[in-house]
Amino acid sequence: MNSTVENKTIKEALMTALLFDGFWDRWIAHGVRKEDLQQIRSRFVSIDGWTSGWTEQAENKQREADLLEKNGQFPKAIEAYKTAALYYQLAQWIYSVADPRKKDYLQKSVQLLQKADRLADYRIQYEKLLLGDSYCRGRILFPIATPLGVVIMLNPIDSAKEELYSYEHDFVSQGFVVLNFDGPGQGETLLFEGQFASRANWEMYVAALMNLAKTQFADLPVFVFGTSSGAAWTVYVSQESSIKKAVSVSPAFADENKPLPPYFVNRFKAVTAGSNFIPNIKEVNVAAPVMLVHGKQDVLVSDENMRFLYNQLPNGKRWIEYEEEGHCCNFKLGEIRMIASKWFKEGDQDDIGGI
Repeated sequence: MNSTVENKTIKEALMTALLFDGFWDRWIAHGVRKEDLQQIRSRFVSIDGWTSGWTEQAENKQREADLLEKNGQFPKAIEAYKTAALYYQLAQWIYSVADPRKKDYLQKSVQLLQKADRLADYRIQYEKLLLGDSYCRGRILFPIATPLGVVIMLNPIDSAKEELYSYEHDFVSQGFVVLNFDGPGQGETLLFEGQFASRANWEMYVAALMNLAKTQFADLPVFVFGTSSGAAWTVYVSQESSIKKAVSVSPAFADENKPLPPYFVNRFKAVTAGSNFIPNIKEVNVAAPVMLVHGKQDVLVSDENMRFLYNQLPNGKRWIEYEEEGHCCNFKLGEIRMIASKWFKEGDQDDIGGI
C-alpha cells in the first residue's frame, strides 16, 4: 500500500471511529470500557489524538493493575492488565503495517498480557509454530482440572490474539486446553515474523494447528471456534476427521457481494498482499458437526449464503440466529461461547435449531 492510500485509509478509519457508534461494537464486546472510550473519543480527529488517547488509557490501567497486584488483589489486577493490553491493541491498530510504531505498541500489548498471565491460576505456555521458513506465534492455555478437550481458536484477520483474551478465559475456565495463535497476516506473526496472509499459507497454518493438537494432546477431542474470516476457516477445517465439533460465527464467504467500507478493504489488502485468502466454504465437504451462528442484522454476510451453507452441512449441525445482532453477534459472544462449551461437552445428537 503506498503512502497516499495509507494516509487516506487512516483518515477514513478515524472518521468512522469518531462518527459511527457501530464501529465500537467489536471493541466493547472484547473489553473496552465505555467510559474510557467516551473520555477520549473527541480526540479521534487525528492519528496523534487516537494514539495519545489510547496510550494514556493503557498507562492508567497499567498503574491501576500494578497497585492491585502489590495489594494482592490478583483477579482485579489480571483484568486491569488485560484491559491495558487491549488499549495498546487499539493504539497499534490504526497504523500501517510498515510503521514501526505499530510494532512497538503491539509489543507493549503482548508484555502486559504476559503480566496478567503470571497471576493466573491456570498455566499459559508461549509457543512458536513452524510455518515454512518462519513461525506463527501463539499461546496455549491449560485448565486447572483434567482437560475435557482442545479448543482451537481461529480469529478474524484484523484481530491479534491478545485482543481475544476473553475467549481464552471462557474456554479454559470450562475445562478446555486452548490454542490461540496469530495466523499469517495477524499480530506478532505479521509484524515480527513477516508472514502475510494468503490462501496457501492459511491452509498450511490450520494444518499445523491441527497437527499440534493431535500430537501434543492425542487423547483429547479437538474442537474449533471461529468468527468472521476465522469462522470461514473453521468450516474449512471441519472437513478433517480429527475435528470433533466446530462453531462458526458469521463466516465470511469468498463470493459475498455485499459492499465493505473502503478503509476495511484497504486494511485487508495490506495484510493479505492483495490476495483473497478466504476459502470457498460452499465447496468444502464438511465431515464434523458444525454450529452456525448468524446475526440477522449482519451487513457483511447474507441470509442466503448462510442458509445455503447450513443445508450443505452433515448431521449433527446446529443453527443459532439472533434477530438484533450484526456481524459476529458481538453482544452475544459471551453467551455463544458458553453455548459452544456446553455443546462441546455433549455427546452426538441429531440436528437442532434448523432453518
